[in-house]
Parts: sequence; structure tokens; C-alpha cells
Amino acid sequence: GSGPRGPRIDAAGHDADRIPPQVSTAKARMEASHAGAATYRSVADAIRTIARTEGPLALVRGLPLLLLTNAPFAAIHFAVYERIRAWGAAKRGWAVNLGA
Repeated sequence: GSGPRGPRIDAAGHDADRIPPQVSTAKARMEASHAGAATYRSVADAIRTIARTEGPLALVRGLPLLLLTNAPFAAIHFAVYERIRAWGAAKRGWAVNLGA
């Protein structure tokens, strides 16, 4: 995935837009373990424990908010891309491909 300046990379060096929500939830819980939260041995252990103790929906609880926050960016990004592509093709003969 990419933000306005290329791929959005999280603190661990992962492409933040391509991390499945289950892994993202487990990662957030593991990062919070120093604050008195549950301690997990691994990401897989965190996913299993969260699903078993809180139910499988706990792993995707933040997904609606993620989609809500990303939707406006995606809409603006697409609109600007289309505008630049059309302008470049009409005025300059460009074949703009910003998605590459």
C-alpha cells in the first residue's frame, strides 16, 4: 500500500497497508503488554489467545475505523490521479501512470 509519499512503513519496517487486521491487532496488543496487558509469546500465540478468550471478531474490531479513515484518502487520491492523467493526456500527450 502507499500513502502520498510512497509505501506507509510501520515502526517494524512492514508495509502498513498490507498487514492483515488480525496481525495488526496482535501487534498492537503485544506492544501494549508492557503496560499491564496480557503477555504473548508470538504473533500466532496472540491471535490464538485473543480469538479464544474474546472471540474471533475481536481480531477485526478496528477494521471499520480503518476503512473509514482510509476511504477519504483513497477518494481524494483517485480524483487527483484522474485529473492529472486527463490533463497530461490532453495538454501534453502524456501517458501518466502514477500507480506504478
